[in-house]
Amino acid sequence: MKTTISIMICLAAFLLQDLTAYAETRYVSDQLYITLRSGKSQQHQIIKTLKTDTPLEILGDSDGKYVKARTRDGKTGYVLKQYLTEKKPKYMIINRLKREKETAEQKIETLKTRIDKLENKLTSQKGEYREKLEKLGEKNNALGNQLAASRNELAELKKTYNDLRRQSGNLESIISERNKLRNRNDFLASEVQKLENSNAKLKNLAIIKWFLAGGGVFLIGWLIGRTPRRKKITW
Repeated sequence: MKTTISIMICLAAFLLQDLTAYAETRYVSDQLYITLRSGKSQQHQIIKTLKTDTPLEILGDSDGKYVKARTRDGKTGYVLKQYLTEKKPKYMIINRLKREKETAEQKIETLKTRIDKLENKLTSQKGEYREKLEKLGEKNNALGNQLAASRNELAELKKTYNDLRRQSGNLESIISERNKLRNRNDFLASEVQKLENSNAKLKNLAIIKWFLAGGGVFLIGWLIGRTPRRKKITW
């Protein structure tokens, strides 16, 4: 047993480095029980017995054999450096891994719950989207029918427009001819009015002439009646 312990102590001493870090945490290793003493020798008073994996706060490293350390409960003393290691004990690693596993499992359960909720929501939204899609399809068909009707109506309007345009060409020529005839008619009406005015003047002039002629005849007759007749000379 002592040989085994000696071999393990030598192996630990070979693997451990001479560290001088201040306030460093190390652990009691090799499944041993060591002592925390008041001084740096086996003759100093034992303050506390430390079992394997006990964490110690390193306060100083005055020589290569002993280090000054403090326990979690605040007791300070010296321990042999060769029995300490920087590696965390396996139980601490296992506990940490267990906690991490539990945390991960909790996260997984939380994620599963969220996934279930999201799947339910997705299923509900799929149904809603399907209904909306069907309604949009019906609306699209109705719009397609309206578009086809609008295109037909547009074609009819284009045809009617072209017909009216062709007719408008003839209508323009008819209107132009009508305007010409109207202007000609106005001109002829003006000429007729002028002729009627001239005719009226001529009629008035003729009446005057007849009146004057009748007066002249009367005057001549009157003058003849007033002229004394000559006596007939008898031979």
